[in-house]
Amino acid sequence: MITTVKHVEVKRYKGGKTLSICVKNTNLISIKNCMNLLSINSRYTMNEYLKTLGFFGNRHLTWEQFKELLQLKTFLSLKPGYNSKIMYLLLRKQGCLQSLFTDYDIDIEAKLRRLQNEYNQRQA
Repeated sequence: MITTVKHVEVKRYKGGKTLSICVKNTNLISIKNCMNLLSINSRYTMNEYLKTLGFFGNRHLTWEQFKELLQLKTFLSLKPGYNSKIMYLLLRKQGCLQSLFTDYDIDIEAKLRRLQNEYNQRQA
């Protein structure tokens, strides 16, 4: 019998013994690695970002969720003290984020590819 533990390992029960095999899923990234790639030093800050986006409690994120974190961090850094997490959520809901990043000449996709490459090099 095979039991899959969410995103982490596969357990096989054979002859009364349990074997644990780590699964390396390249589509997932740990919260700690997210913090390192985004240069977020505070767990409090990271938890606030995760709560804002509805990802709090996850141990791993998909690259699409990581992209959301990248967009939030980038948006907040455009006008520190003025831009807020609530403003980000409103702009995301209205679909205005991409045009805002274009106005500031910011390519989120290029940043994401660069960070993915950096992550892959660290893992190799």
